[in-house]
Amino acid sequence: MIAGALALCLIAACGQLPRPFQHEGPPSELLSLQAPSGIYVEPLTGDQPTAAGATASQAMADALHLLDIPASTRTRNESSLTLHGHAKLTAQSDADSLSVVWELRDAKGSIVGIHHTKGQLPPGLWSGGSPEVMTELAREAAPKIAAMIQDPVDIVDVPQTTNPVDLAILPLIGTFDDPDDYLRQALSEELRNAGFPVVQVGTDEVLMIQGTVTLEPGQADQELMTLVWSLRQAEDGTELGKIEQQSLVPQAALRENWVQTARDISKGAAIGIEQVIEQVDLPL
Repeated sequence: MIAGALALCLIAACGQLPRPFQHEGPPSELLSLQAPSGIYVEPLTGDQPTAAGATASQAMADALHLLDIPASTRTRNESSLTLHGHAKLTAQSDADSLSVVWELRDAKGSIVGIHHTKGQLPPGLWSGGSPEVMTELAREAAPKIAAMIQDPVDIVDVPQTTNPVDLAILPLIGTFDDPDDYLRQALSEELRNAGFPVVQVGTDEVLMIQGTVTLEPGQADQELMTLVWSLRQAEDGTELGKIEQQSLVPQAALRENWVQTARDISKGAAIGIEQVIEQVDLPL
């Protein structure tokens, strides 16, 4: 019985983590994707042997099948969604700390959803590619992934518009380290969903977006996080406006739930950026 052998403390089993920057608003149009398109499960990447990656991807496909979600590790079609998992293992003397980020994308490469799993394992169990561990991991994450595409919302047909302003998002600066660049990626995705072309820095951008993040000690196990987004003209650096976000953030939201926190931050930031752009005259 795996439950007796493993000391998995998965996020879902340890209570819901706080989401201090959570943006309340209508669900993304990406939630209207339907399961029949199927999910192609890529081999897990990151800190484990190659064999373990293959075993984990098949375990995930099996777990999705149990939830009536078509999934495969071998075949896909032009409408298939893609699920990618990346594992990070921190070896310790008494237990290994495991973190897995599951990222689901649609056929166009847009992010549908992200789920983050964390757990504690006996030393060496993960590196050994234990099938029982892979199954436990997959069965915890599969319902969250299935929910990303099984709860459709009613979509009203609205003419699609494309904003002509090309944007470039500069790397974050300040006192908070985002080594995997999750926040910049999430903001880029939100702005693209809003109709803004987001281009590489130094290409043909009209506006540059610079984010500055600072952390200050808060109360108990909290940090005061402040984000300032500055919009400047790429041609001469003229500042057009600023958006500020601030919240007391539980340390768990930074350490264990940063992927979701970054997405919540980006939703609010994108709304503010769009409002600033609407209020200024820009060259077309």
